[in-house]
Amino acid sequence: MDRSLDDPPRPGSVHRFKVRFPGYQPQIIDYLDDESIHLHVSLRPAAEVIVVNDRIGGTWNAEVQLPLAHPRPDGALLLELHFGVESLEVWAGGQRAVLADRRGIVSEARVLRTTEGVSLLQGETGLPDTPAITASAISLPAGGGRFAGAIDRCSEALVRGWAADLDRPGSPVEVEVRVDGRLQGRTLANRMRNDLVRMRPELGGTGFLLRFPRPLEPTGRDVNVSVHIAGQPVELAHSPWSVFRAVPDELRPLGTREEERL
Repeated sequence: MDRSLDDPPRPGSVHRFKVRFPGYQPQIIDYLDDESIHLHVSLRPAAEVIVVNDRIGGTWNAEVQLPLAHPRPDGALLLELHFGVESLEVWAGGQRAVLADRRGIVSEARVLRTTEGVSLLQGETGLPDTPAITASAISLPAGGGRFAGAIDRCSEALVRGWAADLDRPGSPVEVEVRVDGRLQGRTLANRMRNDLVRMRPELGGTGFLLRFPRPLEPTGRDVNVSVHIAGQPVELAHSPWSVFRAVPDELRPLGTREEERL
């Protein structure tokens, strides 16, 4: 069954499902859009495992297997998905597992697809209000500025946010992303964002997401990600964003500085 996700899960959301296993068949929960499955949960009673992974741009990520307590064919399992900023907690049958470093971004999903044995428990989804970091940047620029926008998520794998040309709200702007001053790529800010629609409908289609060509790595100092309107001296709110925070020397473990290894 397909269910439209008008309010996709955000950090802090909890989705609760009742799962039955008619005929002892596997049951599936998918959060997807037209291009990707941002979260795939497959409950396989015969193998007594829960398989979690995602398929981004046609490529499946490495799967994670969690134990599934042997369910009765006529019984039901309560499954909870707790969504974090960079993690997912899976609660099933009294067991809890935390998954990190996932590629899928469930807040980008537009459809929740489930098999016949899965029921979403209404009124218990725990969908929160729009994250405060987005709300804090949604106000238009003072003094009649033409452009507006902000970064509202950044990790070692991607940067996400929104950007708009207020003089031409129907024409998406291009943003360019740099890491420590080095260009990583450009992308159009033309993705639909339901959280923006709720706050300012005219900005609903101004979201952007850019995945870095390769994941960023710690360098022993701050790694700063900046986003500008392409061709304009305009930097978005919350830019630059420090992905890794440098650890002061006095807090480093012994033996990590070059002079201590000599």
